[in-house]
Amino acid sequence: MADGNTYPARIQTLDGVVREDGNLVFNDSTNQPSPGGSNIGVASAFAPTGLTGATQVTRYVGGVATVAPTTGTFAIGDYVISRNGKVFVCTVAGSPGTWVEPASLTFAPLASPTFTGTVAVPAAAAATSAPQLDQLTSALTITASTLPNTGAWASTTAKQNPTTVTTPARQVTINVEFVTDATNALASCAIAISPDNSTYTTIGTATLAAALNNLGAVKFVVPVHLPAAWWIKLTFAQGTVAASIYY
Repeated sequence: MADGNTYPARIQTLDGVVREDGNLVFNDSTNQPSPGGSNIGVASAFAPTGLTGATQVTRYVGGVATVAPTTGTFAIGDYVISRNGKVFVCTVAGSPGTWVEPASLTFAPLASPTFTGTVAVPAAAAATSAPQLDQLTSALTITASTLPNTGAWASTTAKQNPTTVTTPARQVTINVEFVTDATNALASCAIAISPDNSTYTTIGTATLAAALNNLGAVKFVVPVHLPAAWWIKLTFAQGTVAASIYY
């Protein structure tokens, strides 16, 4: 832009309302004039009308050296910028009014919660035959004490790997002990396992013909490898399953 040239200028809002019409005259295209110089218009304050939702009056009223104004008369919403990088806002009108620095505001912490009522202490856990940590090796195999058992069985009732909740979970071997009832009927015990207690896979069935069962009770001991956290279900007839030892 050449020195001395005049250019038309218009200031209008986003919705097309014209605020100012006039001309700009460039007298110096190489040197930036300083504030208050002959080539920059000087105003005492700048107060925008604001957009929808932000229409409260605020004014930029100038700059200060390091602290909020100590002289002059100001309105609520006036703000100044200091030359050391701070902003001060007038919150109570007056001479000079009350000023706050937003960055210095502090917030009180929430009050500590209080508790009323009583605390119910659960009863002690029932004794278990599961091995304790000091009875296991680093590989979680049993090294001491009597071998634990699964407890009594009921046909079609599933049991979860007993180490899931009593000791660090690990695979165990359960010795399923099925004893026939010595009657003239087919005795059987189907063994199924599942990772989710929903979908079971039958891995084997121990059976004894009626004629043989009629000769006297027969005991089957079937070792079952049960992965950690898996479930085992026994479905048996014409016999019983004793509490099964595992290790």
